[in-house]
Amino acid sequence: MKFCSNCGAELLPNANFCPSCGNKIIRTESQSSSRSSATNNEKSTESKSTDNKSFTNFKESINTKENRTSNVENSSSITSAGNIAFSPSQKKVIVTSLVVFILVIIVIIRFTNNQDTSGTTSSGNITMGMENAGANSNSEIEAANKAAQLAAITERNISIRNNWDDYILVGRSGFKYSDLGGISDLSIIVTNKTEYVIDRIYVAVDIITVNGYKHKTEYLFFQNLKPYSRQEQMVPPTTRGKTVEYRITNIYSNSLNFKWDEGDNTGNGSLNDPWKSNE
Repeated sequence: MKFCSNCGAELLPNANFCPSCGNKIIRTESQSSSRSSATNNEKSTESKSTDNKSFTNFKESINTKENRTSNVENSSSITSAGNIAFSPSQKKVIVTSLVVFILVIIVIIRFTNNQDTSGTTSSGNITMGMENAGANSNSEIEAANKAAQLAAITERNISIRNNWDDYILVGRSGFKYSDLGGISDLSIIVTNKTEYVIDRIYVAVDIITVNGYKHKTEYLFFQNLKPYSRQEQMVPPTTRGKTVEYRITNIYSNSLNFKWDEGDNTGNGSLNDPWKSNE
């Protein structure tokens, strides 16, 4: 402890003036050295204190990190019930991830369904298009076949009408005649060689005498002569005549669209099919 040299009052260790009389304190070298030493000691003490504080903060930081790590490990540890316990932040992350995952799955499923539906529709449209094309093609082929058949039938019918005497025939059976004159047991036979019904046929039968004169003419009427069939009718017996002559005088067939008459030389006026009926 130091005292003022003027008044003897007690001085503070670092005082430059006396607190009692205000006298300036003159320091000796030892005092300066002591003061410097004291200052150095204070600095050393402060440095040590600072180092101690830094070490303490470092240790506390390490302890804090260890505590956090321990808390995380403890929060994610398996409980005695076998369930994993998560912190609120972890639960939030997990729930968000699950929601995103579910949304992605839904989008994928919808996209796949749309693709399947689009593919099915496209395939259905293609299949329907092919079926329609096939149906149209079949219809065209069928129509062409029908047209060809109709043309062939028409051509054949024209040929039958123009050459009817090759398809509709008339003939007679044997008959009896007497020396005094007269014919008996005479029949006329008509044959239809077409695939059509002949609705009516008229046949004229001339009775000829020995001198070559026509004694009389008998007319026979045949009707509803079916395809590829024949009909026979008896000629009434006569008291005169030795021979007979016969011929078809009129033919009509609705199904063949055919009409012919021996008194008509032009028919309907057509050059290639004059016997086609207009009825």
